Amino acid sequence: MKGESGMTMLEQLGATLRGKDLSLFGYRDDIPTILLYQGVSKAVLAAAMIGYRQLAGLLLWNLGRPAFTSGDLPYLMRSWQGWLLILLGIGALVIYTVFDINALILISERILHREKLQMFITLKKAFGRLRHFKSLPGALVIGYVSLLAPLVGTTFGISLTANFVIPEFITSVIDAHIISKIAYRAFLAVLVVVGLIHLFTFHYAILGDMDVRAAMKKARRTMRSHWKDFFARYLTFLGFGLLLGAGLVVVGYALPVLILRVLPVGRFAYHVGIIFFTVLLVVVMAVFGLLFLTFSMMKLTHLHESYATDEPPSYAAGAGRRRHVVLPGAICAALIVVLLVGLGTADDFDTNYPAVGDVAVIAHRGGGTLAHENTIRSLEAAIEKNATASEIDAQRTADGHYIINHDADFKRCCGVQRAPETMTLAEVRELRVADAQNPLAEKTGVATLEEMLDAAKGRIKLYIELKGRTADHQMVEDIHRMMVERDMLDECMLISLDYALVDHIETTHPEVETGYLCYFSFGGIEGLNCDVLLLEAETATASNVMKIHAAGKKVDVWTVNTVSAMTEFMTSDVDGIITDEVAQTGVVRQLLTERSDEARVLRRILQLAR
Repeated sequence: MKGESGMTMLEQLGATLRGKDLSLFGYRDDIPTILLYQGVSKAVLAAAMIGYRQLAGLLLWNLGRPAFTSGDLPYLMRSWQGWLLILLGIGALVIYTVFDINALILISERILHREKLQMFITLKKAFGRLRHFKSLPGALVIGYVSLLAPLVGTTFGISLTANFVIPEFITSVIDAHIISKIAYRAFLAVLVVVGLIHLFTFHYAILGDMDVRAAMKKARRTMRSHWKDFFARYLTFLGFGLLLGAGLVVVGYALPVLILRVLPVGRFAYHVGIIFFTVLLVVVMAVFGLLFLTFSMMKLTHLHESYATDEPPSYAAGAGRRRHVVLPGAICAALIVVLLVGLGTADDFDTNYPAVGDVAVIAHRGGGTLAHENTIRSLEAAIEKNATASEIDAQRTADGHYIINHDADFKRCCGVQRAPETMTLAEVRELRVADAQNPLAEKTGVATLEEMLDAAKGRIKLYIELKGRTADHQMVEDIHRMMVERDMLDECMLISLDYALVDHIETTHPEVETGYLCYFSFGGIEGLNCDVLLLEAETATASNVMKIHAAGKKVDVWTVNTVSAMTEFMTSDVDGIITDEVAQTGVVRQLLTERSDEARVLRRILQLAR
């Protein structure tokens, strides 16, 4: 079948490979201009974010909070400061959309047509085009590129939310059931299709000066008429980009490291070499990523112009090779800095690039998948596997006793849909806990907190989460009394998702170690009144960990269940990982100790760059 170009997809692919499509290689002399815009725009956005954080910090200070975390959502929604924070967040998304999409489209057009880049005028025009997005469709489009596009891995989005993902503790629940897993994958597929159908919406709104609703309509018509031609040409471009990126990795990293291996150099020189080429690779690939984003937008802009007009767009011939005075100096300076990094960190190689960190393993819900969750059996299994600690969930019964159960009721573990606070201890004692990993295993009883404390004393540390609707000041006092009676203050930590409760414990019982669980944060998280921050994996960035440690606090990460996540955090600076897969951590630790020096350096540099 043939598209409007008169060629089949294979013919179009062949034409592209033979150079009949517009070659962006001819715009290589514009690379300094592209880097200049990217550098200036990122600097402006960074400065704007500093101001934004300062303003947000003032609002949080006005609320009496050093940071905004997941536990603060209900409170913030009831305050004017909270709503102002939300408006500031929306404003940040809009500003990033202007710089990362609107302005980039305008710049791509000017570069394609060999027009002089006037940055101030371009940005003014990009902000002016925001008037087309002051509607519900406009808000949906910005919401899509900001929050939904990153979920499917598309590059057509904004840098502020490029790493936005659904937290692992949520995806693990989704993947645990086949129906929810299929539904989620179908949802992602729909997002991809919707994005592709409306791919040229921004181009029509920005270059065509159209209302978003009209731009979306034009984008749909364009893709419907030219989708075969589009895929042939754009996928070819992406393929060349991937090949070029792979070539940079081979030539700039793999070959030099291979040569270093065979050269008769000493250990120090070898380490300096691999650090140099690893850091250089990260820098080069970061620059390549910025260039690729711009050239990708140039390609989309070229395709848009090809489809939007009856006549194929004409572009000026190559402007000829231009001399760039600043670029060689900048490259030399960067190489010197990279070399200094190698010289400065290679001497104490094992400290700066450890094979595996001294990271504690905390068994989730007693012993994770080792046995029946939150039971004595699971605790014994965690002890047998040499776990550092065990995390358990305490709830209060109707008659004031404390039992161990994670959910709001006993439906999942015991088959009884009743909440702990509606049952007496005697009624709870009649329940039997099944092993989710081994349904044929003999069931066991629901544990009380006293039983868990007695079983753990002198053998394993307990992370006691104050759970559910009964997590209150009374629970704090009752559990504190149990810990004191058993002389276990140094063997237990009280943790909660409720920051107010954690703050209360720190204030009334400073001798008790406390931990605050949160799955996202904004602001001075290191200033929270607790001893340990238990962060969801995506929040445990190198910068957050560094700030928290500088404040004299510890960092544990939850829930770390995959090999890749274990590798990530067992080689990082975090203090502990909470996991369901306790046995697997031993295997991963052994594999990490056997890694090559190159792998250790690469992992560490990537962690710090994250």
